Amino acid sequence: MTFNEVKAKVLSALTQFPNEKDVPSVSTTDDFEICVGRKTKKDGGAEGSSHRLEFEIIDGEKRMRDVFTKAWEVAYVKFRNTDGSLRPVQVKFATLVEDENDEEA
Repeated sequence: MTFNEVKAKVLSALTQFPNEKDVPSVSTTDDFEICVGRKTKKDGGAEGSSHRLEFEIIDGEKRMRDVFTKAWEVAYVKFRNTDGSLRPVQVKFATLVEDENDEEA
């Protein structure tokens, strides 16, 4: 499957819920890009430094199996502003352990 085919499926999913306030409105596949997050080291790669994600926009003609080389890699969506510029990726990662403050009595 190519990333252009993925974009068509993403567009279909995004347009199913047009009143979703947390997701920008889209009408065509030109309104967003599919990206892959790659970890890079901060602080010039010093030992013990933290990592950050850099988002690489993927050419739509590329096949997913050629881009995703590791298990469980994630694709991200970068939405376009009305002027055509790309917005930053906004991600909320799920926690694997419940916070003690969130537990019900």
